[in-house]
Formats: sequence, C-alpha cells, structure tokens
Amino acid sequence: MKKERCRPDISLNIPIYLIFILSSCPLSPRSLRGLVNGMSATIYAPNASTTRAQLWTILARQNDADLSGGNTWYEKAQNWAKAKGISDGTDPDAAINRAQMVTMLWRAMGQPAAGSAASFTDVPTDSYYAQAVAWAVEHGITSGVGGGRFDPDAACTRAQIAAFLYRSMK
Repeated sequence: MKKERCRPDISLNIPIYLIFILSSCPLSPRSLRGLVNGMSATIYAPNASTTRAQLWTILARQNDADLSGGNTWYEKAQNWAKAKGISDGTDPDAAINRAQMVTMLWRAMGQPAAGSAASFTDVPTDSYYAQAVAWAVEHGITSGVGGGRFDPDAACTRAQIAAFLYRSMK
C-alpha cells in the first residue's frame, strides 16, 4: 500500500503561522514542526518581534545543527551562524528586521543568485540585502508589504518569520 504524503489544506482561511506551528505532517523533506516554538505551551505571539538569537536558533534547527550545551540557550546557534557566514553573531537580544531576516535565510540557503533585481522602491540595488530580497521574491518567499515596498527596517514578526520559512521550504 502506497503511503500518501500528508498535506495541510492551506486554502483554508488559517494564518500561515498556525499551519506552520501546528502541522504534524511533513510539507517538505524536513518537518516544519519544531523550528519555531511558541512563547509558552499555549501562546505563539504572532505579532511579537523576533530576536537575532531566536532566528539563529531557528535557522540552525532547520539545518540540523547540534544545539545541545552552551552557556546560554542560543550560544550554539550563534556560533553556528557565525561559522556558516549567516550572521556576525552580534546583538543576540536585538529585534531582527525584515532585511536581516531575509538576508540570513538567503545565506543559510547558500546565497543563490537571483535572476533579476527586486523592484521595491525601498530596496536600493547597492544595499547589503538587495540580492537576498530579489531571491526571496523570485522564490515566492515574500511579495513585500504592499505599495511597491518591502519595508526592510520594520521589525520582522514571528508570523512573518514563520511564513518566510514555510515558503522557503516548499
């Protein structure tokens, strides 16, 4: 008997972060479950900002890094992110913005080249994040915030991070 692949119904009007967090079935070669934890057993806090340390941890988990041990809960993920060239490892408690999130995700994916530049009015072609944003748009990871804008300096919410990760793993 052929085993059918489990796929949640993403056509329902359910926020993507709930599908991401609550799904128990694999949507890609890796399970999405466990990459982003809730703030508690009952609270996800989708509109809360995410720290750099939290993103390092999420990306390290996505790449099967060994995160056991360390002097802080994020030390192993921080060292992993620095060693892989994903982040400089500074400011672990700082809120991550949308430009930083997309750039770290792009670096974690190996910095693939985009076919063309992103056409957002607030993404200068010479910015450190321009290639990452172009790649993310090309791969359906983001379409910006509307009005021809990406909003690179805005804090990246937990819901946005879950959506970006979900889309990057399709």
